[in-house]
Amino acid sequence: MDLRTYLKIKIKTLAAEAGIIRREESKVKAMEKWSMQHHRKTVVRDAARRSLVAYQIIRGRCWQQTVSKLRHTRYNDWEYVRKMLMKYGDTPHRENMMAPHLFTIEMEALYEFWLEDPERSDAIALAA
Repeated sequence: MDLRTYLKIKIKTLAAEAGIIRREESKVKAMEKWSMQHHRKTVVRDAARRSLVAYQIIRGRCWQQTVSKLRHTRYNDWEYVRKMLMKYGDTPHRENMMAPHLFTIEMEALYEFWLEDPERSDAIALAA
């Protein structure tokens, strides 16, 4: 079995988890409801976004459609993405991923470049 399938399962599981939490929120009140919403909107959403970005990179697709444009929501995203790429993918950037700080710096630079002008096609491709 291709390891990408495991990542795809993870993405589907996170989506299902968010739906389950949303349904359970209607059954509780006050602080417990807030706690469940907070978990769904931060932990689950961040994990889903990071997994989708990793999946897009592994498939050679445009990862910018998945990544968050809000700077505060992507805190440490690239480190988690790198770990998932190492675990699930066989990408041409594997040697860069071996040095976590280099991969993170490269992806942060691409991300910043893309934020400045999302319409530029050269901002969409990963550096080879």
